[in-house]
Amino acid sequence: MIDAFLIAFLALNLLESILAPLKSWIYIGRVFPRRMGRVPGEPGFAVNLIVPCKGAGAHLEENLRAIALQDYSALTIRFVTDTADDPAVEPIKRIIGATGRGMHIVAGQDGYTCGKTHAELVAIAADAKSEVHLICDSDLRPSPNFVREMVRPYVDPAVNVTTSGRWIIPPGPGLAAYTYTALGGFSTMFLGFGLISYVWGGCFSIRRRAFIEWDVAGLWRGTEDDDLILCNKLNEHRQKPVFVPTAVSPSFESHTTLRGLARWFVRQGQTARLHYFGVWLLLLVVETAMCLGLLGAVALAAADLTAGSFSWRAGAALVSFLMPMVGGVLIKAPYAGRKDMPLVAWALVPLFGHFFAAVCFWLAINPKMRWGKMTLEFNKDGTIRSIS
Repeated sequence: MIDAFLIAFLALNLLESILAPLKSWIYIGRVFPRRMGRVPGEPGFAVNLIVPCKGAGAHLEENLRAIALQDYSALTIRFVTDTADDPAVEPIKRIIGATGRGMHIVAGQDGYTCGKTHAELVAIAADAKSEVHLICDSDLRPSPNFVREMVRPYVDPAVNVTTSGRWIIPPGPGLAAYTYTALGGFSTMFLGFGLISYVWGGCFSIRRRAFIEWDVAGLWRGTEDDDLILCNKLNEHRQKPVFVPTAVSPSFESHTTLRGLARWFVRQGQTARLHYFGVWLLLLVVETAMCLGLLGAVALAAADLTAGSFSWRAGAALVSFLMPMVGGVLIKAPYAGRKDMPLVAWALVPLFGHFFAAVCFWLAINPKMRWGKMTLEFNKDGTIRSIS
């Protein structure tokens, strides 16, 4: 029986650590370029680029400059803040003045709809002509062709949603920063995996027609979420988002303490549990099984080695640790040219990352969510019941 469990764990490890990143790599390097090669013409859609901003970090102004200098003519850029005195307002005004592009919108607050989601709704309501609404977090520093790449798939009339990811550039060595970098890499890999509809809220777009027909605005109101609610709509209509690897943008914002990273990641798990329960449960089970499997394999190998023999179990334990290490390198491989953390960190950090993810996803069972200085409580349908 023990041997059967060990074999099952090795199979799970192979699927998560090797086959999933390999499938993503194939999509990034082969499938996506071929798909775009079959789509004739250049995109000319009018685009409403929405940039929710809150606070003014060290990198904000350069990020906003990169966003404002997009090489796309049919573009309206809306920088959105909750209040008129937000620290982001001054950098926004400087960028608008320097580039001659973009406008600033003060969204205000609206009951139980959290800031970023409300900002997106206000910016979408302010637009009467764009065919595509594109969300870009202010921590991203996209290339000049970012908008063009994100909307290129819409040349295919069957496409309603595109998404991309971020690539964390840690400020320096440190377990928290490196773990955050690895988690970001896993998220981007998951976008390319493709078997599960997944949209990352920091960088996605939706065709105007779909936004209206699917009543996305109505679904977003009263919640703290945008992307996972959209995932449910895609599943309902049996569609998948198009992941755009060419639009994956660097982010220089990073968590520098494990405590801060854990708070952020627990909130991600709570959001998934509320709005995408099946995927949260799947990840919880997989990460827990990975942790228990790694610990069990070590215990079995130690028992055999203590008895003075090197059995297949000891070999399986070695393979159990090697596969996540190889998996970390495979996640990095499609973006080998990006400077982030040493390759040895990509190999070693995933071993810690499995335990970190499992703990945070178990803590996500907590029904109360910490959102900045607020505590949110939710109804069964995922809408916010109270804020304190």
